[in-house]
Amino acid sequence: MTRHPRGRSRPRLEPLEPRLPLSLPPSTNTFGISPPANALGVSLGNLTRPDAIATTSVTLVPRNITPHKQSTIFGVFVQPTATSGLDPRIVAVKEGGRTLPLHLGRPYRPQAAGQPTDQAVAFFKASHAGTVSILVAGQNHTTGTYTALTTLPGDVNGDGQVTLADLPPFAKAYGTSRGNPDYNPAADASLNGIINLFDAKALEYNMTPVTPNTRLTAAVNLAPADQAPYPGPKNSGGDTLKRKVDIVGATMPGSIVVEVRDGNLTTPHKAIATNAKGYFTVAATNSQGVNTTNFLIIDPYGRQLVRNFPVFWIPFAAPHSKYQPPTTS
Repeated sequence: MTRHPRGRSRPRLEPLEPRLPLSLPPSTNTFGISPPANALGVSLGNLTRPDAIATTSVTLVPRNITPHKQSTIFGVFVQPTATSGLDPRIVAVKEGGRTLPLHLGRPYRPQAAGQPTDQAVAFFKASHAGTVSILVAGQNHTTGTYTALTTLPGDVNGDGQVTLADLPPFAKAYGTSRGNPDYNPAADASLNGIINLFDAKALEYNMTPVTPNTRLTAAVNLAPADQAPYPGPKNSGGDTLKRKVDIVGATMPGSIVVEVRDGNLTTPHKAIATNAKGYFTVAATNSQGVNTTNFLIIDPYGRQLVRNFPVFWIPFAAPHSKYQPPTTS
């Protein structure tokens, strides 16, 4: 995490995860690639001389820039065309004469014959609309043509901005990989074929805030219909007579909630979208005894909060679900 003025914390772009074999699916368009829904532009470049630098450009429009944020993250993916001999390297991204903050992701790696074409990947930050230039060089004195794809991470529905509307389709795609029917390349910020926490953090970095920057909190409980009708064992969660229950919560609107049952945050898990009021619901299946679910909440201001919620399932009491405490005479 990096500190910014006024005490706000924002996520730092992290090293990218291990990846699946990379290539955007072929298409019949001019550049031979099928851009994901969050593509802002695809341009064709040509590096004609060794050790030279080629330039392509993309225009960012006002709706692409997240309001009330210091900057917005954009992705750049450079891929040689089918007959090119270029091994591309992203040198810089500039706006006018100003160099924008750049984080280099995956370097391009030449592939063996018959293998998917690789890409050079980088992310840059911009704070206002305008035309930006993407500077590309060739590794090992190589030359040739290439395509440069620019994306808006988190724009899963392809409307050119990151809002609450992007949370449900992102949650549906979370934890999937390329080849899965629910995999959505627009939810894959790094286009590495795996949708996980890195992609959730990139979405939240670009999320349009719904509420002011107040303290991140979370309230979690069992749905009223699933709570035991009489006091159970003392615990910090809830008691139930049901094997399948709904856990309901409330947190900052615009947050993404990741359900973690085994305590391991490094592998994909289910993600849940919050609504305009910050409410979320998680369906859970219990085993006998205490079932602890950990919720990792990532809010639009880059903060994170882990909330533990234990549920005590009492299956032997289920036949007596209409039990009423005895009255005193």
